[in-house]
Amino acid sequence: LIVERGAQDMASEIGRFPRLFRGVESVPGLTWPTLAFQGEMRLWLGSLELHIMQLGRGHTKGDTVVWVPAEAVLYSGDLVEYDAACYTGDAYLADWPRTLDRLAELNAKKLIPGRGPALESPEK
Repeated sequence: LIVERGAQDMASEIGRFPRLFRGVESVPGLTWPTLAFQGEMRLWLGSLELHIMQLGRGHTKGDTVVWVPAEAVLYSGDLVEYDAACYTGDAYLADWPRTLDRLAELNAKKLIPGRGPALESPEK
């Protein structure tokens, strides 16, 4: 996505939010990743296992979530937004419901959305 849209997205955000980007000219440009993955990558933080996963498109083409299986906590990014307006300018609306179904299959006890407060129980 950086190759495809990075410069365009950066210019767009600078134009939309100039106050947040004061001094941006001192930034040398886009930062390229040093590590990439497809599908799923597992990381260990001490004894805590994290799954970084791409479960499908929805909010954008590059939606990525973080699953903490030992705690049943899901960081959904902007695939889930709670009590917030949802921007869909780059969305894949036909794919989004299927991707949300895949999130639901994880049976998270807690969900941290991309925007809004944490959902601290499955009922929420």
